[in-house]
Parts: sequence; structure tokens; C-alpha cells
Amino acid sequence: KAAALVHAAFPDVRFIVAGDGEERDSLEHLRNELGLYDCLVFLGNRTDIPDIMASLDVFVLSSLNEGFGRVLVEAMAAGAAVVSTNVGGTVDVIEDGVSGILVPPSEPQALAGAISMLIENDRLRKRLSLAGKERAGRYDIRCVVNMFEEVYKDLLNDR
Repeated sequence: KAAALVHAAFPDVRFIVAGDGEERDSLEHLRNELGLYDCLVFLGNRTDIPDIMASLDVFVLSSLNEGFGRVLVEAMAAGAAVVSTNVGGTVDVIEDGVSGILVPPSEPQALAGAISMLIENDRLRKRLSLAGKERAGRYDIRCVVNMFEEVYKDLLNDR
């Protein structure tokens, strides 16, 4: 629904959905119902997700619930500006307004507004992209291992 709102304002924008799942049939039906057949493509399961993410200007996660939000880290590391619903662990990954934009879940107007803002504002999109890329570095496996090592060292030293 957010894509339909964005498309109405920016007819040249294209949307892709990567992956597969139990909601695909209903989402394809909704796409067709909303008249988005020519601008919203379902890619299905892919093995080239890093390349796809690197080609995006904006990555959108519209989940109603989300654990950690690893896909957000991957999108930020690839250089995409991110917009996500404020659910579950997304708030741990995105610093709202700094490394991405968080919007309430189940509010297509809010999601479309954030996407549209990034389409209209190149400087903001680039700033969020750079900050997101930097923030994603915190989740590099070497950094995470180092953090765990420090925690274990602290625990051992407290004995």
C-alpha cells in the first residue's frame, strides 16, 4: 500500500521484493489490485542479495514483527538508505533520523512519507546511507567477537 502511495507521487520509482514466503500470492494479488504490476517486481529466492542491495537507493523493511533485524545491517552495509517499521529489534539497529528512518507499523502513509522524503532529498538519503554504513560496521563479525572476548575477560577478572 505504501508503494502505491509513493508510485502516485513518483511514477518512475521501481520496487523489488526479494525472497519468497507464504504471503507471496496475497502480495502479488495486492500489487495487481493496486495497479503496480509494471513497477513492483517479485524476484523470488536469490543468491545475489548483496549485489541487489548494493543497487538500491532505499531499502524498506515493513515488518510487523522482527527479531534482530540482520537484513537492515546487510542493507546498510551495502550502502542503501534504510526505512523500517519500528518493531522488535529494528530500534537496536537503526538510530532514527541518524542511520535510517523508523516509522510505526501498519501505517502505509507513514512508510510512504519516509520513502518519499528520501526520494526527494538526495542529501538526506546520502547522509543516512553513510551513517548506516558506518553503523553496520559495528556488527562486523570481528567486532562482535571482540566484544564477546571483552565480556568474557571482564567476567573472568571479576572472579
